[in-house]
Amino acid sequence: MENEKDDKIQQNTKETPGTIVLLEKKHTIPFKKGQGSGFFITPDKIATNIHVLTGAGTISAKCIDTNTVYTIEGVVAFDDINDLVILKVAAEDTPFALGDSNTVQIGDTVCAIGHSVRKKMIDFQLYKLSVSLLFLRDSKKSRAEGTVHAVRNSGKWIELNMPDAEQGYSGGPVLNSTGEVIAILYQGSIALGQAISSVNRFTAISANRLKELLTGAAQVESIARWQKRPRIRAYTQESCGHAKGNEGNYKGAIAAYNKAIELNPDLVDVYINRGTAKGALGDFEGAIEDFNTAIRLNPEDVSAYNNRGNAKKALGNTKEAIADYDTAIQLDPENIRAYYNRGITKEDLENYNGAIEDYDMAIQLNPEDADIYYIRGVAKNELGDFEGAMEDYDMAIQLNPEDADIYYSRGNAKNALGDTKSAIENYDMAIRLNPEYTNAYNNRGNAKETLGDVKGAINDYDNAIQLNPEEAVVYYNRGIAKNALGDTQDAIEDYDMAIKLNPKYVKAYKNRGRAKQTLGQQKAAEADFAKAKELETKIKK
Repeated sequence: MENEKDDKIQQNTKETPGTIVLLEKKHTIPFKKGQGSGFFITPDKIATNIHVLTGAGTISAKCIDTNTVYTIEGVVAFDDINDLVILKVAAEDTPFALGDSNTVQIGDTVCAIGHSVRKKMIDFQLYKLSVSLLFLRDSKKSRAEGTVHAVRNSGKWIELNMPDAEQGYSGGPVLNSTGEVIAILYQGSIALGQAISSVNRFTAISANRLKELLTGAAQVESIARWQKRPRIRAYTQESCGHAKGNEGNYKGAIAAYNKAIELNPDLVDVYINRGTAKGALGDFEGAIEDFNTAIRLNPEDVSAYNNRGNAKKALGNTKEAIADYDTAIQLDPENIRAYYNRGITKEDLENYNGAIEDYDMAIQLNPEDADIYYIRGVAKNELGDFEGAMEDYDMAIQLNPEDADIYYSRGNAKNALGDTKSAIENYDMAIRLNPEYTNAYNNRGNAKETLGDVKGAINDYDNAIQLNPEEAVVYYNRGIAKNALGDTQDAIEDYDMAIKLNPKYVKAYKNRGRAKQTLGQQKAAEADFAKAKELETKIKK
């Protein structure tokens, strides 16, 4: 039955009359250009996104099916909060029928039409001196199937699960099963959180809002004049902020977002992005302020609650963070990122069973993400369920065989189950993938010592100390190994270093005391035993 519905929507959208246009904006930098989609909503008017047009020197509109180029006369209406604009063109073509967005239901099958980006390689001659090859972005019209995930902000915004849509689809129409436009794409998100993959999640502005704009369409304003409007220039600054943030220049991104907010203080996404940049710089209080503003402007923005939860967690406000993740899940029960983040926060509170429940939900929603299996394995490990942990590590490695952390953790689980040889094999793999993995060297040293390879263990401890000379436990472990070989004085020197790095290291005092006893240093040994006892008493209190 579901296949019949999908076949019906494909057939209807193929037969639906309507013209899609490719909108390209060219910059002053050679070969630098951006693109998006648009579509006719009346015989001489095209709808698209504001961000598709801003920051351009020139803009062209073309139907790539017929190679028809349209002269853009200017702007007749726009919504500078929701990234929506209507253009007047000097020719006529076939418009799409606008449907009623109020009829949209969660789970409805829809499709979007837009222009996907592909690369083609061409030959060109530079100053008649040499021939080189250059990759240019080319476009083709394509379709992306999806479903309605949520209807938000009193029906103004529609959230879509649309795995095959790309950035070039921005400004393109979203069609229902009868081929009517029910929304226009304006924002996409490839991932729902760091290291957590998901299907593409797009947000669209409803066709009813488009109808309202069309009803209020006024006289034509030139693109050049329209682009100079402060609230429109904000979109250019927002794009600048995105570019700088992607480069890791968070201070530059914040400066651009500041300008965008000065020009247009109603752009929710700018506050969220600025808050994210502030968080990357450690300014979690400032980040929370931005997320608060985003939530005030749009109380249904799931990402704002998720990000605010992350900032609160970073400040140690774990209970408040969980409350934000709860709200995110209430708004979107299929939000993988919220379950993942809430699970990690529950782990911080040592609520490992609660964390596992959240990871179970995340895996149910996306069973192909290695990171979620890995982190669930870590939680099971904390509960002593080493076999369950290994099952998760096995699955994580199957999905991502190049992650050193997973092999390291699986090695720990195998070691806990007494399978020392297999543990060493996993540590070997972790070190091969990450030759600077200090903990892997240390734990492999422990495993080698268990098997009687004391010299091999010391070699691993040496490597670990070379990589990180500030790790007290490695000196302690090397001291034990050296003592086993009869190098008592060298062992004492390692215990000395362990205590220097960690003055409350009870075991180091005890072992150093025993080593001193072996050398006949009874008073020094008794001093170490006394210190160890004093520290243990304080710990018990």
